[in-house]
Amino acid sequence: MRTIDLRSDTLTRPTPAMRRAMAEAEVGDDVYGEDPTVNRLQAMAAERLGFEAALFLPTGTMANLHHGHGFPLQRARGPGGKPAPPP
Repeated sequence: MRTIDLRSDTLTRPTPAMRRAMAEAEVGDDVYGEDPTVNRLQAMAAERLGFEAALFLPTGTMANLHHGHGFPLQRARGPGGKPAPPP
């Protein structure tokens, strides 16, 4: 299996195809729920994991800030409507 190092944008250089995809991507404000790509990603993650919803936080720092500064995430429900186990 080939390993891809995604630690930082300084290590991952976009290819011409990646640049083209970025330039042609549908965009919107994800804060207002208007980014179709983020919306699809969150819906796909929730469905695959068996939860009602998912929240995309692109960095560990964002996740830590979200959790640690008074923005508790509502415990998602797993299959059968039972609360999901804590992380």
